[in-house]
Amino acid sequence: MLATGSEHAAAMPDVRMRLPLGNAPVTVDLGPDIADAIRRSGDWYERHIMALLPHVLPADGVAFDVGANSGAITLALACVASQGHVVAFEAARANADRLVANLARVGATHVRVERVAVYDRAAQLTLTYAEESTGGASVSTRDEVTAERVEAVALDDWAATTGLARLDLVKIDVEGSELRVLRGARRTLERFRPTILLECNPVALRQQDDASTDDLLDELERLDYRLGWVVGRGGVIALPDRTALQRAVAATGIIDVVAVCSGRLPGARGAQAHVGRLRAFLRVRAANRRRRPPADRFVVAAELEIEADT
Repeated sequence: MLATGSEHAAAMPDVRMRLPLGNAPVTVDLGPDIADAIRRSGDWYERHIMALLPHVLPADGVAFDVGANSGAITLALACVASQGHVVAFEAARANADRLVANLARVGATHVRVERVAVYDRAAQLTLTYAEESTGGASVSTRDEVTAERVEAVALDDWAATTGLARLDLVKIDVEGSELRVLRGARRTLERFRPTILLECNPVALRQQDDASTDDLLDELERLDYRLGWVVGRGGVIALPDRTALQRAVAATGIIDVVAVCSGRLPGARGAQAHVGRLRAFLRVRAANRRRRPPADRFVVAAELEIEADT
């Protein structure tokens, strides 16, 4: 069970966040940008993902949160897998500090925090990070004065070292390094066949590794995974081929996908989820009719510089 942590409220810049399965909300510190997004969303963080989690993770399951940030999804995973185990990987020092503090605050003792980046190999990497955009930390092999040096590990190596015996779900959100994570986890994914949740951001993929959504799809197909687009209230729309994936990306710029090896695609089946799927379908149809990116598409790029002539 997770506690509300209200007794520590004065010590941290807090936000109230709702949890799946009707559990009591928690009050935690997730950083200013994520906190603002949660307040604007009625105390929800990525509500479509929160609604999907109970359909992809059993109560006694084991989950990885790769790119855990300050712990919004980690806390939700801990809530759903209340009798299981969660491993949260986060390399950014400030984010990891918040994550550890949040877990202690709510009493999530079944979560293990690994302060490393997940990559396709063991390495030392440069991680760029800005306090005002805590969700945008990304790794690089370039040396940058303002960056933080971090250790990186491949999930295959980590699993072998720790003696991993079960894995039900892997969530990946690493600002363009998703392909690297998958390549470094091939043996683990082939052994356990967990459900995968990952962010598909074509701009970040291109900037980080000169990769594309096609490369991401190729890697998942190589591992025998099928994809679905996670939409409103945990609804899922099948993405049977690269054309369907490209059409979804054209509509929104960034999408969250769920990937499975066997059985039908998971997802909420209620009326609200049906409405979410319908709205997403209409948005795709409208965006692709225009044959150009939607006007409201916006992706933050870490390399962006602005100079003002005063």
